[in-house]
Parts: sequence; structure tokens; C-alpha cells
Amino acid sequence: MQLTLVAVYLDETQLEYIISVRNGFKQENFNFNFEYYDAESEIAKHYNIQSYPTFLLLKNNQVSNIIEGKMNFSELKERLEKINYVSNGN
Repeated sequence: MQLTLVAVYLDETQLEYIISVRNGFKQENFNFNFEYYDAESEIAKHYNIQSYPTFLLLKNNQVSNIIEGKMNFSELKERLEKINYVSNGN
């Protein structure tokens, strides 16, 4: 099963936050693809995203969950674990 976390951001501050989240997951060896797009992207328009940042959780290229709003890395990790999205490589 292919797992992807897609993040959509509004400005440079949110982009920096999203990159730090991506780096946090990489450091902990979480096994999923990570993509990010700005608010003007086709993906943002396609899903009519109104709140930023927004994380789209994709399983086999289908949206399975949406998480809206900024939270610290631990909170996001916990949310992903609760919905059994994250699989740790350790």
C-alpha cells in the first residue's frame, strides 16, 4: 500500500513549518511519501482547501483523512498514529 502525506500551505512561514514536519518524520524513519504544495496549486483547488496548513492523507492515491491547522510535530504524529496511518520503520 502506498502512503502519502500531502501538505498544503499558504505562506513561507507555513512552508518552513511543513519542511520541519517532513524532516521530523524522516529522522524517525517513518515510511511514507511526503509532498507539499502552495495554496494556489491544482491540488488545493481540487480539494477546495480553505484552511492552512492542511494535511491530506492518501492511501493508494485516495484521500483517507484530512487534518487541518498547525500543530507541533508530536501532536501531528499522534493524530496520524491514532488513525493507523503512520508505520514506523523501527
